[in-house]
Amino acid sequence: MNLLLAQKTKAEELSDDCDFLQKWTALYEHCAWGTVFQTPLFIKTWYEIYKEAFDLLFIYELNESNALTGFFPLAIEKATGKICAAGCYHAEYQTWLATEENGGFFVEKAFDALRREFPDKKLELLFLSPTTPLGWIEKKNGWGGQTVLLTHLHPSIEIGNGEKSEESLRKKGNKTRFRQLKKLGEVRLEKLETPEELEKVFDEIEDYAKIRLSALHNIPPVHDPYRKPFHLALMNFPNLLHASLLKVGEQIASAKISLRNRNEMLLSITSMSPFLARQSPSKLHILLLGKEFAAEKIPVFDLSPGGGYKERFATQCEKVHSLTVFFSKANFLRYKSKRKVIGLTKESLERFNITKTKAFTFADKVRYKLRRVKYRTIPRTILKNTRRKLYEHRECRIYSFDARKAASLENPNLMRRDSVSDLLQYAPNEGWQLTVSQFHQSCLERFGNAVHSYTRVEDNTLLHFGWLIERQEISRVFEVEQEFQLPANSAVLFDYYTHPQARGRGLYHQSLLQGLHDAAQIPETKQVFIGVLADNAPSRHVIEKVGFIYRGSLFKETNFGKVRKWQVWNDGFQEMTHEMSLKESFSS
Repeated sequence: MNLLLAQKTKAEELSDDCDFLQKWTALYEHCAWGTVFQTPLFIKTWYEIYKEAFDLLFIYELNESNALTGFFPLAIEKATGKICAAGCYHAEYQTWLATEENGGFFVEKAFDALRREFPDKKLELLFLSPTTPLGWIEKKNGWGGQTVLLTHLHPSIEIGNGEKSEESLRKKGNKTRFRQLKKLGEVRLEKLETPEELEKVFDEIEDYAKIRLSALHNIPPVHDPYRKPFHLALMNFPNLLHASLLKVGEQIASAKISLRNRNEMLLSITSMSPFLARQSPSKLHILLLGKEFAAEKIPVFDLSPGGGYKERFATQCEKVHSLTVFFSKANFLRYKSKRKVIGLTKESLERFNITKTKAFTFADKVRYKLRRVKYRTIPRTILKNTRRKLYEHRECRIYSFDARKAASLENPNLMRRDSVSDLLQYAPNEGWQLTVSQFHQSCLERFGNAVHSYTRVEDNTLLHFGWLIERQEISRVFEVEQEFQLPANSAVLFDYYTHPQARGRGLYHQSLLQGLHDAAQIPETKQVFIGVLADNAPSRHVIEKVGFIYRGSLFKETNFGKVRKWQVWNDGFQEMTHEMSLKESFSS
């Protein structure tokens, strides 16, 4: 057997060599654990798009007859030197190809070759295809001594004749979700057939996915300029990519992009509108796909490893593994020592009922604060916080605007409404602000409650944002830890912020005007409310200049640990709330 390592130009030449491609394809077809992500079609398409960011690295083995008996398609990231599977994160399953009798022997020799060429590197494969041979790990004095193998769940749906999907769609909860969506527009499953169709919606579905990943998993929303061109390129191959949308009217409720992996469908991209999250459109979409795949005689829908909601939909969950191989024994031992410390820390935290999620969230907050702390201001900050605990007087002033008068105001329409892509540009620049993940959690919660955002982005910087609640009965003012009852048919503008570099440009004023015009268009809206701290003179000035009328204040006073709260309202506000309570009493 002749083991060879080819990288950069040599590997690229092999990927264009017809004879080598035939041998590669033949090996894939006879390799039981090979997936679509190890095929020439997938890897060549990926490399064509990503060649500016990656170099190819092929390890392969030929027998005496010059037939390919092992092939490990890898890549090197140019910016970092990191070794990864060819296809990088796009490859849901990452493995090597080999003849059945050579599966373990080949990969051990491949690791030997990688260690000689890259002695200080490591290789991470996430996830291995389900039947990848792993017996070699158990060998004494072999690569198992420098390998980390982790187990994950692999959820999938047995499609069958589609009866299970039909049965689930008939359940009361799912029928209710459909009814709720149908009130907003026609509900339909729409298959995308061409790259042009996918291109029109790709950015939107990517934004929906990014904000959820940031909010739920604290994964920063990073822009990959090659991701869209890569998927558009895959759409050019018949029966490879299956892209579909669940639409409500003209609104995208859910998107699913899957790849055909031999005789299965494998979920690659999943996305859901934050505006319709309460109706679980992603679940409905999967069930409808089950019916469609049954009609196409596709037996299995592989949801891909990842846990969470996927496991709830699965009809079966098997095990798959992630693999990390250290080419340096010293690096492996350092890793093991670090993991041991982390394990002991985890055990200690669990004794105090502190979960891993809580610990990471706390650590993220601490890192965030430390990055922004100005050490020269620490004494002043400590003194300020101490003074607040001894004595602090806070007043939140409440203003209202007669919605009928909004028509007389100009409407600059400078802000974008409900733009997820704008909100993904959020970056905290002041110490008191939320982290990126916390901010996106708040955005998802607000969109789920039909709250609207107003944003202005320039040069990839979120310069301004604000929010509109269409209808609110009880307003909670966190600055003074109080709440008050609003008159009937009231809208609320709140949580406005302008980036320091954009202050003085009138963005707040223009945003308020646009919010007032939109609020006035909400049926039966009579009053629009807004609150501001009394010591925020610039914001008060803008609010009063627009035409808001002062209605009253909520107070909180701290005096040597004792807290007193009270409210003072003028007669106009009392008349509005009294009129509301009379109407409620009459109707009851």
